[in-house]
Amino acid sequence: MAMTRTGYAVAAIHAAAAVWAATANAAPPADTIVVAMTEDLRGVDPQRERDAMASDPYRQIVEGLVGFRDDLEVAPVLAQGWEIRDDGRTYVFRLREGVTFHNGAPLTSAEVKWSWDYLMAAGSQWRCRSNFSGQVGFKVEAVETPDPLTVVFRVNQPNGSFLATIARVDCALTPILHPSSLNADGTWNKAIGTGPFMPGERKVGQSMEIVRFPGYVAQTAPWSGMTGRREAKVEKVRYLVVPDPATRKAGLVSGDIDLTAMQGDAAADMRKQANVQVFASETTSWYSLLLNDQDPALKDKRVRQGIAAAIDRDAIADVVSFGQGKGTASVMPTFSRYHSPLHATGAKPDKDKARALLKAGGYAGQPITMTTNKRWPLMYDQAVLAQQMLEEVGVKINLEVVEWGLQLANYNKGAYQMQSFGYSARYEPLGHWERIVGPEPRKIWKNPEVIQILKKAEASSDPAVIQAGADELFRRFVDEVPGVALYHVVNEVVASRRLQGIKSSPLGGLYVWNVSIRN
Repeated sequence: MAMTRTGYAVAAIHAAAAVWAATANAAPPADTIVVAMTEDLRGVDPQRERDAMASDPYRQIVEGLVGFRDDLEVAPVLAQGWEIRDDGRTYVFRLREGVTFHNGAPLTSAEVKWSWDYLMAAGSQWRCRSNFSGQVGFKVEAVETPDPLTVVFRVNQPNGSFLATIARVDCALTPILHPSSLNADGTWNKAIGTGPFMPGERKVGQSMEIVRFPGYVAQTAPWSGMTGRREAKVEKVRYLVVPDPATRKAGLVSGDIDLTAMQGDAAADMRKQANVQVFASETTSWYSLLLNDQDPALKDKRVRQGIAAAIDRDAIADVVSFGQGKGTASVMPTFSRYHSPLHATGAKPDKDKARALLKAGGYAGQPITMTTNKRWPLMYDQAVLAQQMLEEVGVKINLEVVEWGLQLANYNKGAYQMQSFGYSARYEPLGHWERIVGPEPRKIWKNPEVIQILKKAEASSDPAVIQAGADELFRRFVDEVPGVALYHVVNEVVASRRLQGIKSSPLGGLYVWNVSIRN
């Protein structure tokens, strides 16, 4: 009988426990942190696999020129600093001196250019290739290396999002790799990067290890997000694939697992355990109700405004996050510098106002179908709560529960009345808006004036221009209501009390730099 993924995970934990049982405390080794991942690595070769290096272990093996801090500002990593020239068409990076790859070779501009050419090669499956090829926005036309510590990127048009895009976590940090990451025949060998950890043993579908890089040269700035002083304080980290939440919980309670991510009721249960600690932070992952403003029942914006006025966002956030989240009327997370006081308004429900707006917009009780799924519990739970709130003001909601694949397909085509939906994380200042604004069928806000407001703000690197654009987009969003913002997902990290230095980052993920094991 074939073993399931959960079966493999249980077997992996039991095997690990059998080995550790030889020690006095039947716990993981004193120099090893054991992390439970919900899924296996999504890839290892960034050119040939779309989501390669997008998993937590690789974000501690490779580094990019820049990275996001916890406040979503871009800061240096392998770059010492940068200069923007030619009205945003030229970016000049000065590399840090003394940085070495895992094979001992020094970091120079040649490896930066080699890595870029590898990621951008014809036919490359790198997730973010289209962001730099001209398919989506600007194009990087040339990468120059005037000296060993200087790299120059030239783009075809002014663009304020270049730095934020190369820093994106889902772009695998735009990794700088040594050419010996490839074998002599051009096939993939292993990631030879500059991070605090190096690749160790991997068992596909079961586990991966990363080991401390003794030659790592840390930054001196304070650690924040993917930047600053990030050091390996343990010899080894073992990542186990454990998709089953109950198995992860049992492993934490027994001491066989040191660290994992949980949400909702699972994290709430773990707060009751004496031997674990839970850390939470708001993220940029945004959940909402999408409204098709071309549908006859929703075309009058007063109907959409009435729907928004009926929704108690704080109540929904509180229920789905088990008391950890807050409601919002904005797509901008509260920890972004561009979440001005304006973005903190508009979230309170007003049922009398809702009824008046619905009546003025001509809503006459006709059913509205809200699509959701059970693959992602937050989407289903928020749909049920929103249905109850809307029915209190006289809106008839038919809840349509479908397979996630079908819901996503209809989202991409714009083929729905209303959807309970969630967006994955975006970190660029205006990326929060870009995911919903545009002419593409999947975008919920196709107003040409709004598209131009976004484009103008995206072209600038001036914080004042970006702030003005973000504020104007918010004003129009609450007026036109192409969707109803609900909350930003809370990232919850559950750790054994034998670990110290753990924190939950708004960037998400399970990172073990600066984490040590108590004596």
